[in-house]
Amino acid sequence: SFKTGPPPKHDALLLLIMVLSFLAIIFTITRGIVNDNRGVKIESSTILLLSIAVVGSVFFFLGSQNAIRQFLGLVVVLLAMNASFAKRYATSGVLILIATAFHKWSFVLGVFAVFVTLLASEQVRQSLGLRRLSNRFEYWPEILVIALAMSALGAIKLILILGVHNLDLPLVGDLNAYVLKQVQFEAFERPEVWIKWVSIAGIFALSEIVAGRKNCEGGIEIPRIRRLMFLFMLPWAVFPEIGSRLLMLYWMVEMVYVAWAFVSKARRIQVAGIVIFLSYGLAPNALNVLLGPSWLRSF
Repeated sequence: SFKTGPPPKHDALLLLIMVLSFLAIIFTITRGIVNDNRGVKIESSTILLLSIAVVGSVFFFLGSQNAIRQFLGLVVVLLAMNASFAKRYATSGVLILIATAFHKWSFVLGVFAVFVTLLASEQVRQSLGLRRLSNRFEYWPEILVIALAMSALGAIKLILILGVHNLDLPLVGDLNAYVLKQVQFEAFERPEVWIKWVSIAGIFALSEIVAGRKNCEGGIEIPRIRRLMFLFMLPWAVFPEIGSRLLMLYWMVEMVYVAWAFVSKARRIQVAGIVIFLSYGLAPNALNVLLGPSWLRSF
């Protein structure tokens, strides 16, 4: 006979983490994206759509099951991004420090995520006197994040050449594992690097084409935040392990994009969100968590 009772302690803890993270994400999306921090009451049907977008995302599904510390850190980073858009910069800074308690790289990712959020905000660009630059050269933020990515890659190459990675320095020592010892991360279930990155780029391009040139009202441009994150992330394919960890940040932003698309009034944006959401069913890492690592060997 089957025994009934409470779930094992580790399962109960995991369930608690998922519930609390879900509530934090929904709170952030409903306040910061749907009603622009105005405190307007949200309909239950809208909350349902947002919940589907969150729970069905690769970020939530993979992060809450397979990369919990990084997942929790990025959830707090999402709160920091919303606080920065609401011009609560001190709160945003405190949240980034809290995120670092979950994962040490959350500080770097949090600072960059807040930077991208502010860079994509039309209100912030105007307040910094960058309106004239934006009018003359619309895509300067995209060029800037690409330059930052290439500069970071060049800095890592220089660190490896000079042997600085052998010193006992915070974060720098991680390069030994993420760059020099990538063989230990290789697994049969992980697709070839070029297949993964080409697939991600293909889904991104398809969704951009379907959605068209449409930005979010209220000053925060969700599509542009996603675009900036994608352009920064793409060059890191040369360092697959670092790139794989940056993907969690990108998938978090993409989760927000899908949630925004689901409740958008524009049909093309809704379709773009659906395209991205359906593509999650083909994510190999998500299938590993759902079906187990042996699913690929069955073919």
